[in-house]
Amino acid sequence: MIDIRPYITEKTVKEAKAGRFTLLVSGSSSKPQISLKIKQYFKVNPLSVKIINQKEVISKNAKGVKKTSRGFKKAIIELKKGESIPGYAPFTEVKEKDKKEKGKS
Repeated sequence: MIDIRPYITEKTVKEAKAGRFTLLVSGSSSKPQISLKIKQYFKVNPLSVKIINQKEVISKNAKGVKKTSRGFKKAIIELKKGESIPGYAPFTEVKEKDKKEKGKS
């Protein structure tokens, strides 16, 4: 079972406007599995899938070793122009609306 969730930050919202969407995926998933799941779940056709494995961050101090963040796997999906993933739509619309309001003031 592949777990897919949107990964939303300022940078990924900017990339989403260019047609590249970032998703968190399960650690055991491969590019063909992710591509197939995207086609089935979101009803879009990915042009390319890129995977980034983010390692967990371990910090050491006098008291011992501590994990400060867990590792995860990201998939960057490039779609055709005009296609989008529904999880990103509210964030891109809000940013554009805020820019228009700031320009009027």
